[in-house]
Amino acid sequence: MTKGNSGQTTGSQAQNWETPLSGLDRIRAAARRDRGQRFTSLMHHLTAELLLESYRGLKKDAAAGVDEMTWREYEDGLTARVLDLHKRLRV
Repeated sequence: MTKGNSGQTTGSQAQNWETPLSGLDRIRAAARRDRGQRFTSLMHHLTAELLLESYRGLKKDAAAGVDEMTWREYEDGLTARVLDLHKRLRV
């Protein structure tokens, strides 16, 4: 028997692995492992794509937000709205 990496899996198994955790999933996992951990900057995880995904995860028939805009109203011009929101959050 050879010494070294005999217990490691082969590269062919990599195709069966789940997709890597997103940045926010890794932060969530780290926070669960160490409840005392402090995070200094998370803004780089706040992407326009994440905002868009979050919007799509909202209930379409929920009450209007503090801006009195419904989900369906916000959908009109969605890309421009999300990009504008992302820009304002990054300032």
